Parts: sequence; C-alpha cells; structure tokens
Amino acid sequence: MPLRPDQLASALRTPGRFWVIAGDEALLIEEGADAIRSALRAGGFGAREQMHADAGFDWSRLTAECASPSLFAEQRLFEVRVPGALDAKAAQALIEAFETAGDDIALLVIAGSHDSRARKTKWFGQLEQSAQVVYAWKVASEDAPAWIRGRLRQRGVDADGEAVEAIAACSEGHLLAAAQLIDQLRALQGADAAPVTAEAVWDLGADMARFDPFTLMDRVFAGDASGALRAARQLRRDGTELPAITGGLAFVVRQWHAAQRAYARSGDMRAAAKSGGVFGARARHLGAALRRSRAGQVQALLRWLAEIDTAAKQGQAHAAWDDLLTWCSVASGAVPPGFLPRALCKI
Repeated sequence: MPLRPDQLASALRTPGRFWVIAGDEALLIEEGADAIRSALRAGGFGAREQMHADAGFDWSRLTAECASPSLFAEQRLFEVRVPGALDAKAAQALIEAFETAGDDIALLVIAGSHDSRARKTKWFGQLEQSAQVVYAWKVASEDAPAWIRGRLRQRGVDADGEAVEAIAACSEGHLLAAAQLIDQLRALQGADAAPVTAEAVWDLGADMARFDPFTLMDRVFAGDASGALRAARQLRRDGTELPAITGGLAFVVRQWHAAQRAYARSGDMRAAAKSGGVFGARARHLGAALRRSRAGQVQALLRWLAEIDTAAKQGQAHAAWDDLLTWCSVASGAVPPGFLPRALCKI
C-alpha cells in the first residue's frame, strides 16, 4: 500500500534511495518531492540530475547514467519526471536502473495520476516492493476542512471553525489556493494575534478560488490571453510568490508537452490528453492549445518558465513578473511563437 503524504515525514527519518511520488494533487506531489529531496540532500546526495521522461523517452539512458561512475566521486540524485501515469515498461526500467546503480545513487520519480486499475497491476506491486511509493490521493470536498485545519496548525495560524469553512469555500477544493490563502493569513495575523475569523478570510481571499496557476493555465489552453493576464495580475496583487506560480504552471506545461508529442504522432486529441495525464474540463481546454502549437514551442515555453523562476529567486522579481505576463500572451497564442526568447528556442 503506498504511503500517504501525511506519512512521509515519518518515513523520511530513515530515507531509502529509491522514491516514487505520484497522485492526483499537484500541490501535495510537489511538496512531497521537495521533502524527499531535502532528506536525500541531508543524507549526502548533493548532486542532482534531472530527466523528463515523456512518451519517447529512452529508458536505457537512465540505466546507463545510474551505472556510470561519478567524475567527482559524489553521491547523485537522479530525478525523473513522468507526465501522466507510469506503465509496465517504465516501472520495469526504473527497477532495473536502481538495481544497476551503486550505493552512491538515489532515484526520485515524480509522476501524475494513476487510476485504480493501474494501482492493482502486477508491475505496480513490483514497484512498491523496490521503491518507497507515495501517492497523493485527491482530497475530497468533505475532507477539505480537515486538511485545512492540519495546514493551519502546520503554519502556526490560529483560526476558528467558521474561518476553516470560509477557507474551504473560498478555495473551492483547490489545495494550492487554500495553501496560498493560509500563508497570507499567517503573514497578516502576526504573533499573539486573535484567531482568524471567517470575515477576515472572505476579505482576503474572495477572488483566490478563481485565480491560481491551474485556472490560469485553463485560460492559456483556451487561448484566452486577456483572462490569463487578468489571473496573473490578480495573483500578483494577492501577494502570491512567483515560484509558487511558476511551479504550478510548469507542472501543467509538462503535461501539455507530453500531450503535444502524442498528438503529433496520432492526431487523436482524446488519446493525447490521456497521454499527458490531462482529464476533465482541462482536457477540453487543452484541445485548443494542441491545435495551435508544436511540441518544440511548448518545450521552449517550459524553458522560459524556468528562466522566470530563476530570476524571481535571484531577486529580480519585477522583471520576472513582466516576463510572466509576456509568457501568458505567447502561451495563449495572442503573440506569435517568434516572440519566444531566441536562446530558448531549441526546436
């Protein structure tokens, strides 16, 4: 049985070298991956090498890299991102790569949603025997208040029961929106302040359920540049930190890239969305994006996001925000792809 995200802290007291984290909640996946990285870094795995395993990925490359000695005799973490779900081929390749690797190699795999049939397969069971598997199940609406109370305790925010219900209503089931709202409440509450009230929540977060990185990407997919820009500007006014936005955007753009490659091969939009791990209403929005773009352009958009994220973390927030607004226009199709920074267009 996979670990739940709330069991991860206990498991990381004695971390293994092979981790798989997947699921239905992007926020919990990314935060879990951060915790695993930190634990492995503390255990000496200071060098990090990243791979993006889309539909055309050569898994033998990972096995070869894991088997090759480090030039500097350092412990290395190989991080593999898989848009969408793993399959039998990927699971077998991951197990073989880890078994080939020496004790100086750790492996972290970050993947998307797996349906119940996939989680009951023989190959998934074999993966659980070899790796420590964490699965972030979707937090149901009836469970959201309990998750919010736990998050408030974790952040040291004192809130009454009505405030918890208000946060749930404001965020409408979006954990990222709830987390951002809680962080802002924490900043406003300060030390030794009275408990947060429902009124304070509504005053601060009435618009946050409508504007998070994932709804912003829905507007990008649909080609709604003005809506995407409005969402980005609202996030900025709300005080949302840029890395929180670029992280969410990057997660969805990786899905877009995988779907774009699948669409180029098959022309089947529904199958392409499934290949990218995009479902429901977002899959319908994705269709417009698949028709107007190419995989190389999407890859360039992903590189550009990484540059924006780096700039924000290096204290260049103003320029990074300007770049993000331009990114939204380009990604939405309002500005031609030729506007992409030339250094990033390795198409």
